[in-house]
Amino acid sequence: MVTLQEAALLTGHDVKAIHSMMENRHIHYCYLKPETPSVCLRSLCLF
Repeated sequence: MVTLQEAALLTGHDVKAIHSMMENRHIHYCYLKPETPSVCLRSLCLF
């Protein structure tokens, strides 16, 4: 699990695009901290 900023850095997408993928349920994510979503890097790499 990585933060939105880390996911953007690792994939070359911007944070807004990562957030859009989360909203459209294209990638898995959860809230490990109440205010910050964490993205499943494995699901992000498959997209």
